[in-house]
Amino acid sequence: MSQADSNTAAIPHVVEDIQGDDRWISQHNRFVLDGKDKKPNVLFVGDPMVQLMQQHEIWRELFPPFHALNFGTEEDTRHSRELENIKPKVIVVWVGTNNHENTAVEQPQGKILVLEKPNPLRQKVSLLKLAHVGFMYPDSAISCHEIFDFLHLTGEGYAKICRALYELIVQQMEETPKEKQTTIA
Repeated sequence: MSQADSNTAAIPHVVEDIQGDDRWISQHNRFVLDGKDKKPNVLFVGDPMVQLMQQHEIWRELFPPFHALNFGTEEDTRHSRELENIKPKVIVVWVGTNNHENTAVEQPQGKILVLEKPNPLRQKVSLLKLAHVGFMYPDSAISCHEIFDFLHLTGEGYAKICRALYELIVQQMEETPKEKQTTIA
């Protein structure tokens, strides 16, 4: 058995249609078509936090020059062959609710930017990174103006994180190709 065969993230599958409205397969088919028809320089993948990013003005303001594709979706994992036809220069992965524990590196020719989901219990060091983006006050309180329920971002929250992402993506696009992994810190 090959390493790909032993990794469940490498085995394509259809997500169970819990809502009964073919939502997942419809999104999947759109992603597959976008992957065949478009040549993205930047690919965003992840959970609903990524999916909702494109609903905010900041997405339309910052990311069109990168020919960015947004493959964020609810209840999805990245083992559905949506990535087979694309070779983005930068991949932004924002996970924390789906298959974060066993995803294989599927795009080794791209640079991978990793965003960590804020820990609502504030027990992880990754929360310190929120201060760098402006989500945390000096007293370690999280701003409800950016994270209204201490989990989901507001429009202002997306604006802050997208501006930080934009700067990092510009930096990565300008660098000479190297195999490296970068995180917002």
